[in-house]
Amino acid sequence: FYLSTYPASVYPAFVLCVTIMLICTFGLGPAYRYYVIQWIRKQREARDKAAAGGQDVKWIEDEFEGRYGREQFDYVDDTAVDRIEYDFEITTRYSRCGVFQSTVIMALILGASGVITFYMQRATRQAGGNSVASFCIALFVSFMAYLWEYICNILTRLEYWAYWSDYWKSTCIKVLLFKILNIFTVFLVKRIEFQSDNADGACQLEDLANQFLLLIALNTLATVANLLYVLVFTSPDDERSVDGYREFILSQEYVELVYRMFLLHLGFLVAPMIVIFGLLANLMEYWIDKYRLLRVCHKPKVTSSTFRGVLAFYFFLSALFVLASFPNGAIFILDGSFGLSGDETCFIYQGK
Repeated sequence: FYLSTYPASVYPAFVLCVTIMLICTFGLGPAYRYYVIQWIRKQREARDKAAAGGQDVKWIEDEFEGRYGREQFDYVDDTAVDRIEYDFEITTRYSRCGVFQSTVIMALILGASGVITFYMQRATRQAGGNSVASFCIALFVSFMAYLWEYICNILTRLEYWAYWSDYWKSTCIKVLLFKILNIFTVFLVKRIEFQSDNADGACQLEDLANQFLLLIALNTLATVANLLYVLVFTSPDDERSVDGYREFILSQEYVELVYRMFLLHLGFLVAPMIVIFGLLANLMEYWIDKYRLLRVCHKPKVTSSTFRGVLAFYFFLSALFVLASFPNGAIFILDGSFGLSGDETCFIYQGK
C-alpha cells in the first residue's frame, strides 16, 4: 500500500504511471475547454440552420463576451440577464478596493491556519503519536474548508461584482486556492515536525499516506453530513437564496471535484493504492450529488456561463501543485530525496 514498501524494481513502472497521471492532469483543462467550444459551435450551427428554416430559436450567448463588453472594467450593462442588483449604483465590473481587502483577509486567515496547524501537529504528535496527529489535522482541515466557504461568500460580497457568473467565479477561485494552499501548509508542517523529531526512525511516507486517507474519508463524510443537515433542518418551502443549502451551484461542485482529484493525485505519490479508496469516494459522491440535484435541491437557475476557462484554470492549478508541492510533490518523490537530498528518514523504493 505504501510507496516505502515497494521494491526498487518497480521504480520504472511507478515513474511511468506518475508521468501519465501528470500528462492527463495537465491536459484535462485544455481538453475540457476544447470540448465545450466544439459543443457550442455545433449548437450555434444548429441554431442558425433552424433560424434559416423559419423556426424561432432562443439562444443565450455564451459568456456574453463581445455582446456586453464585460472585458472592459468601466462598462456595466444593466440589461444583462445575470446582472446583480444592489441598493446603490455601480459603474464598474467589480470593486478593486474590495478585491484587495478580500485578498489580504484570505492571506491572514491562511497564515493563521498554518500557525494553528503547526502547534496542533506538535502537541497531538507528542501526546498520541502520528495517528492521533493525522486525525486531528484532518478534522481541522475539514472544519476550515467548511468555514472558509462561508467566509468566501462574505468576502466576495465586498468585491461588488456586477454579474452573478463573475461572482461565483471569484468565490470558487478563492475556495479552491485556500483548500490547496492549506493542504500544502499541512504537509510542509508535517515535514518540518518530522525532521525535528525523528527519534523512532519511522518512515514519514506512511504517515503522509494515512493523512491523505483521512482527508479523503472526512471530505466524503462531510458531503453526507451536509445532505443529512439539509434533509433534517431545511424545507423545500423555505425562501430561496443565492447560496442556500438547497441550491445546486455547479461552480462549487467543480471545486469539490478538482479538490478531490488533487488529494488523490498527491496521495498517489506516497500510496499508489489510494486510488482504490478514491474510486469508492467518487462513486459515493456521484450518487449523493445526483440525489441532491434531482430530489433535494431547487431547480437550478439558467446560467449564461459554462465556466470553461475557470475550470481549465482549476485543473492546471491542481496539476501544478501535484508536480511541485514540497515535500511530497512529484519532482521530489521521483527524485527519491523526499524533499531534501540525503534524507535518511525513509528508504524510498527499497522495501525497508
